[in-house]
Amino acid sequence: MNEYHGRIFALLLAAANIVFDYAKVRTVVEDRRSMLVALLASCRFIRNNPAGAIACMRSTSPCLRQRSPCTRSSRQAAAASA
Repeated sequence: MNEYHGRIFALLLAAANIVFDYAKVRTVVEDRRSMLVALLASCRFIRNNPAGAIACMRSTSPCLRQRSPCTRSSRQAAAASA
């Protein structure tokens, strides 16, 4: 059971990150002062568009991107050029 605690924590942290990021964007775009209203609106947006919201965050978050097998790390590129 303990091996899944880290995964569950990571998923909860990612979910909170998505909600707060959308709330920040909504606050800036609508020039609001109430963060609570923006949080509720971001929850509604994610509930209504879950696939789009997750895909958008996945494409912009460096820790959620899938690494292509063709991509070389900077160490591998430096070793290849030396």
